[in-house]
Amino acid sequence: MFNHIDFKSGTIKFLDNSEYLKEDLLQVEYPNGFIIDVGWYGEKNGFIVNVIKDSDWENPVGRYAAVSKSEMFHLVIKSIIEVEGLCSTEDRQYDGSLGSISNHQNHSVL
Repeated sequence: MFNHIDFKSGTIKFLDNSEYLKEDLLQVEYPNGFIIDVGWYGEKNGFIVNVIKDSDWENPVGRYAAVSKSEMFHLVIKSIIEVEGLCSTEDRQYDGSLGSISNHQNHSVL
């Protein structure tokens, strides 16, 4: 399902490429302490893309919902771009937000 996505400097820690939708679909770790996690939470909630910093699962820095696979792929790619920006800019300090992604109001769960 995720074969067409370039995760850049991320390391895939979990990938379920089956055609069946499950709660655990993908987890990618980045060298700066970020994790992108994707799961399926049923028809009511759809796909959830979580962006986690320093393994703080209780307080994700980003949590986005998508009702279709194409929408979910779009959110994953936007998350990768933002996380990669934080990985590649040594001078940039993480301020607790994901910049442009956190302003994506149509998809925010919280």
